Amino acid sequence: MKLKLRFLFFFTGGLFLFLLYMGILTSFVFSYILPVFTQPKNNNQVIFLLTFTQNKESFLYLFTFLFSFVSGGFFLSQYFVKPLLYILSLVGQLSQGDYNLDTIRKEVYKGNKLKRRYFLYKEVLADLFDLSDILETVKKERNQLEMSKKNWIKGISHDLKTPLSYIIGYAALLKNDDYTWEKEERLRFLNEIYERGTYIEQLVEDMNLVYSAHSYQVELPIDKNSFDLIAYLKKLVADISNAPNADKYNFSFFSTEKALIIQADPKLLYRAFQNLLVNALRHNKEGTSIAVAVSNAKHGTVIITITDNGKGLAPEVKDRFNNNSLFSANDIDYKKGGLGLAIVNNIIMAHNGSATVESSAETGTVFTVTLPF
Repeated sequence: MKLKLRFLFFFTGGLFLFLLYMGILTSFVFSYILPVFTQPKNNNQVIFLLTFTQNKESFLYLFTFLFSFVSGGFFLSQYFVKPLLYILSLVGQLSQGDYNLDTIRKEVYKGNKLKRRYFLYKEVLADLFDLSDILETVKKERNQLEMSKKNWIKGISHDLKTPLSYIIGYAALLKNDDYTWEKEERLRFLNEIYERGTYIEQLVEDMNLVYSAHSYQVELPIDKNSFDLIAYLKKLVADISNAPNADKYNFSFFSTEKALIIQADPKLLYRAFQNLLVNALRHNKEGTSIAVAVSNAKHGTVIITITDNGKGLAPEVKDRFNNNSLFSANDIDYKKGGLGLAIVNNIIMAHNGSATVESSAETGTVFTVTLPF
């Protein structure tokens, strides 16, 4: 039954019952109450005149009308006015940022059933309670996100201090006129300064990528180009495997396709796959096997897997990656590569792809990336 039709039914029925109540009460008073005072008993005219006069009779008529009107209006208001007062209090509570309506909900519902007096406004009440639940959820998520961002920025600041201290320290050594450094020593100091500066630059870029993706759900800017994914990944694996810290790891590459042209941003994809491979290097012991495979290039999508037989990811890191949650810099997740993994998810999603991970301490880790081509 629509709200308008139900309101018309309630109003018409309420008005009818109100008039019927007034008529019955007035008729009862005039038929049974007034004669007690207005008719002489035992022909005792003196007692009758002392008991009631014409002015008192008019007052009783007026009192009877007012009493029936007020009492009838009171009962009628229980179905029209009182629910509106609760709705107004509910809206006022929501406007003040208090979205917990359990007290009002208990007043309106008896068990799981709406009380009869509130039946007229059941859609309005249901929508307001749904709105309060949504606002309460959004409030909790916003508070959690703000806390994560604060902790994240705090942790980023802490991570910036370490390379900055190296840069300042080596720069101070080079600046000190009390020492004469050999050319090899100067080159070593400059190389350390360069590496630490590069690390800071990458950290700032990573922070901007993740923050821009999570702030107001802004999409990453994509500069798509056509290139061969197979040759691209082969070069990436070669670059990582030839790094000084990767010489004791076993890298391999396999593809079911000889060539595969895709439309994507090569710089962002390089960052994503580089982060996955570097993550496998940093968090696994020497001798770990790391394999990159390309397969199932059909129906407009291709699957890339990055597999290692290392110690596996922490369960919280795996869950956050699969749920695309924001990593907190103060969390253990961040220290175990959470920022880099968050960037991977953002970049792949910006290419209309998907990324998931399966990991355990016994079998290692498998990242599965699906991209359109």
